[in-house]
Amino acid sequence: DEEALRLAYKAGCRGMLVGLESFDEQNLLDYQKKLNVRSLDRYQQLIDTFHRCGIAVFGAVIVGADNDRVGSVKQAMETAIRLGVDILQMTTLTPLPGTQLFEEFQAAGRIIADNYPKDWEKYTFINTVIKPKHMTAQELDDEVFLLRRGAVEQRWVLRRTLKTLLRTRSLSTAWFVHGMNNGFRRMARSLVQWDGSQFKHLANCPAMKIPH
Repeated sequence: DEEALRLAYKAGCRGMLVGLESFDEQNLLDYQKKLNVRSLDRYQQLIDTFHRCGIAVFGAVIVGADNDRVGSVKQAMETAIRLGVDILQMTTLTPLPGTQLFEEFQAAGRIIADNYPKDWEKYTFINTVIKPKHMTAQELDDEVFLLRRGAVEQRWVLRRTLKTLLRTRSLSTAWFVHGMNNGFRRMARSLVQWDGSQFKHLANCPAMKIPH
């Protein structure tokens, strides 16, 4: 509803969290996100509508689903940027106790972080706690780490701010996006330093480049 979005902007809304979840139809079906499946071919139109109303899109995407493979993290990131997502939150599929997803993964023996209570510390939504279907847990962790390392660069933050300004024609929205992305950049830098010893085997691998 474009009118509602314009009213939200007038009320002070500068960014909205949108659960894109995935750009893969089978993954969305697995997540039981039927509304997303019906809207998949309209993602671009929906994002453009947010921008036209002056509101930035804070897109949430999950990686590690059963139809994901090596390269899916990079592909999801590039698709989100191409569609015009201003702020990207990418998390790893993490089944939580009490959910149907957890019960299914547990029954299939696909929960690898199951030494409770110690392993609760791994349930951060950025660590792989399951056995992915078409890649190893290490391969998924490696891809997420290389993306995180790419997010340390300042250049993409500045370019994203400028693009948001051009798309929304709102200085306050662009400033909001700049603050959020700069916060994610600082978080990425901290995590890369913290996780460095775990990913020594990637020392000579280039960081995942974030499109401008």
